[in-house]
Amino acid sequence: MLSLTRVSLARGKRLLARDLDLQLDRPGLNVLHGASGCGKSSLLRLLKGLLAPAAGERHLASGMREADIGLLLPDPQNQLLSDTVLGDLSLPLRYRGLPRERILERCETLGRELGLLNHFSHHPRTLSGGMQQLLCLGAILIQEPRVLLLDEVCTFLDREHRARLAEIVRARSATAAVLQVSHRAEVALAADRLLELCPTGLRESDRPSPDSPVIQTLVSAAIPHEQPLPAARAGEEGPWLALDGLQFQWPDACVVLFDRMSARLPLGQGCLLTGNQEAGKSTLILLAAGLLQPTAGRIGLEHGQALPLFQFSEKQFTGDILEHELLEGRPEETDELHSLWERAGLKAERLLGPARHLASGERRLAALVSLLLLKPAALLLDEPFTGLDASGVRRLRSLLADWRDRGGGLLVATHDPELVADLCSSHWKIGAGELISLR
Repeated sequence: MLSLTRVSLARGKRLLARDLDLQLDRPGLNVLHGASGCGKSSLLRLLKGLLAPAAGERHLASGMREADIGLLLPDPQNQLLSDTVLGDLSLPLRYRGLPRERILERCETLGRELGLLNHFSHHPRTLSGGMQQLLCLGAILIQEPRVLLLDEVCTFLDREHRARLAEIVRARSATAAVLQVSHRAEVALAADRLLELCPTGLRESDRPSPDSPVIQTLVSAAIPHEQPLPAARAGEEGPWLALDGLQFQWPDACVVLFDRMSARLPLGQGCLLTGNQEAGKSTLILLAAGLLQPTAGRIGLEHGQALPLFQFSEKQFTGDILEHELLEGRPEETDELHSLWERAGLKAERLLGPARHLASGERRLAALVSLLLLKPAALLLDEPFTGLDASGVRRLRSLLADWRDRGGGLLVATHDPELVADLCSSHWKIGAGELISLR
């Protein structure tokens, strides 16, 4: 259906990989992994036809159309076009001019499968990041692609929705060739074929077992225990996040997300925030950072400023030279920037170019470096491990541990608590408009 022959892959002027041979010529689940920055997302864009190969050929089989290839990118906010969930889900079929009854029938079937049926009348921006990802996936699946390209689609999903997604992807792989980019061990273990993107080509592995070396290189619950970090220092409180009668409701939503919620979260020794899909973790961070205003009540640090690391915080970079953006006219911090940059595992020459030449995981580490340079009282992190491979997770954890041990406040909202639980002395769960202390 779709193949590459001796393809070279480049990002800007930098060659990422060469001699790439790939055949997606039969149904099945193919999982692609590789180090952050190796070019996995670029490869998917090339397969979709959005990026031209630096050398070699991309070939569509006879009878195959570009429209038969579906690509889901990591950022759903760039892929939502309508003012209702049903509008986005049905848009591809409306473009094709299908009868209304047939469109609604297919939307209902797919909406039920994806867990979106009860959201059809809602505006997409009121959904959580994970539900937005599922909506974008639905807009692709409704077109019944023959090749399905998925780029880190588990990122913002809780465990229940990850399991649902795995079932959906497995079902589609019976009739379509699926290529899924993932750093997650559990995704790799479900693959029919496991591929690693290397500078000199694609390396194929047999179906791996949980104890195989390739699985040990991927993100799993074992990562925190490989490099134990120092315990939180006792007797130092650090900043507190205070909520007093907090209430919030999106203007075009019927449900009140938080209804008179009061709590006091200790950020000084690290605070872990968990909760199911759509519990409101991201909204709480936006409110705490002052980027949303409560409908009623108050929220904020008792002393000092809190800065957020968003789900898509890399969008903050707009210039052509990263070093200039990160320093923002503070040349006296150049040495500190270079030190943090090195600890983040980023190459020094990347500072001389724009952020768009970085991979998504690299941009996330760069965004964290930018916050550390500003030295706020606390960091508010929303799914901080997005797009990171196992080594990137370790580097980010090390930076956060050092920040915490220097007295910086830390609030981490995540669906992967095992990756950060040892950095946080308290654990709060949000749900049904309430905050519950678990530790």
